Amino acid sequence: MTKTKKLTHRQKLFVDWYIKIANITQAAIKAGYSKKTAYSIGSETLKKPEVQAHYKLRMTQLEELLGFNKSTILQDLIDIKDKSRQAKPVMEYDRSAREMVQQTAMVEDEQGVKKEVGIFEFDSFGANKAIDTIAKMMGYFEPEKHEDVTPAERKVPTTVVINKTYANKEPDQPSA
Repeated sequence: MTKTKKLTHRQKLFVDWYIKIANITQAAIKAGYSKKTAYSIGSETLKKPEVQAHYKLRMTQLEELLGFNKSTILQDLIDIKDKSRQAKPVMEYDRSAREMVQQTAMVEDEQGVKKEVGIFEFDSFGANKAIDTIAKMMGYFEPEKHEDVTPAERKVPTTVVINKTYANKEPDQPSA
């Protein structure tokens, strides 16, 4: 049975500040470390297993307190995506009627009959942002890891050819 090292008060403060401001240097300074060495000490502290365990514990406590975790965030993003993809009528103010009315456009159907239809829009930026955030949370943008390939098996280019062009060089003159 191995003993786990106890965290110092300063290490606990560092973890709490790091959770709050997500900046290693500033968290280390706020926890009382020297400004000159704050980044290196903060980085070193954050790598320690006991500090990592405390960080995970504090994040779990915070999630429970707020009722906010990856699952709820994903559900909120899905709701935002769905709401952003709903068509909303494009409205404009009609001065004569003194009310908002839907904008319309004339379109031609398959039989060539023209008719007036309402114009709708949706929040493509909101939908795309929600989808992008969901994909990041799910790890879809992380590079694929190929642990089974040894360095000797990797194909590494051995020769690189560089074509140089010179901005001040005169163009070739045609021969006479």
